[in-house]
Amino acid sequence: MRARGLGSVLTTLHLFKEAEAAKLLGIPENFTQCGLLPVAYTIGTEFKPASRPDPESIIHWNAW
Repeated sequence: MRARGLGSVLTTLHLFKEAEAAKLLGIPENFTQCGLLPVAYTIGTEFKPASRPDPESIIHWNAW
């Protein structure tokens, strides 16, 4: 998709307003939303990996 100037991301943030999103997008009540994949034309052409914290600083096993 980048070759055509398009970008996308998988998101679940809209699920906090699932009913409103369903109404806006015309999703029938008997469907369950599990994610949203918006696609749009990007600005710029310099793509690079996002900076991310070290996994050890955000992953916890059986503790906080």
